[in-house]
Amino acid sequence: MVLGAKNFAPSGHGFGTVQPSDIFNGGDPSGHVSQIQWTGWGSSTAFGTGMSSIFKPSGGYYPQLVPVRLRADHLGSCAPGGPPAYRQLSVREPSVPGGPLGPWMEWSGSRDICSAP
Repeated sequence: MVLGAKNFAPSGHGFGTVQPSDIFNGGDPSGHVSQIQWTGWGSSTAFGTGMSSIFKPSGGYYPQLVPVRLRADHLGSCAPGGPPAYRQLSVREPSVPGGPLGPWMEWSGSRDICSAP
């Protein structure tokens, strides 16, 4: 079971791999999650906890990383004959460091992590 497809983030890393401990979509710092610990990998839904950057209301990013929650689901394949894959990734993050986690949001606004948005 892999997380989406490598071509979802051609300039990033972690996508198209098994249980990645670090993912990056190749964009800004909020698209990077490190130190990911997964539970339930291989089941219909896997959850991960990691560290990421979040935007400040006034612009830019807070200087410290914050805990975020990931949810990988929608099992399938990203290519005919390809490995089984989680086709969707969602994230919950706080709006301020130390704050509660917000609602689930699609990763990079994408419903499918098999091809570039």
